[in-house]
This record gives sequence, structure tokens and C-alpha cells, in this order.
Amino acid sequence: MQQSRYKVKVIHDACATLDQEFNGIKVSAGHVHATLMAAFEFAYAQVISTEDYVS
Repeated sequence: MQQSRYKVKVIHDACATLDQEFNGIKVSAGHVHATLMAAFEFAYAQVISTEDYVS
């Protein structure tokens, strides 16, 4: 994976989602959120809280 020259931060508690459904499987908003944050953190971003961001 190529490194980006940008430092990306995602403030996880400032993001929201809804319950989703994929291929007949219902997925809770909490699981959707956790999955996306894990993917962001794995791929390219530092995932942090609002409290950590403002400190």
C-alpha cells in the first residue's frame, strides 16, 4: 500500500450512520459505524475522538 503524503484524521464520534441492510442481512448502525472506522484506520486514517482532537 502506498503511503499518502496527507495525514488524515477521522473523528469517530462526530460521524453517524443508520441501520443498513445488505443482501437480506440487517446490520445495526453500531456495527456499520465500527466496520467503517476499522476500515478507515486500516487503510489510511488515524481514527480519534473529539476529545483527543481538541486537546
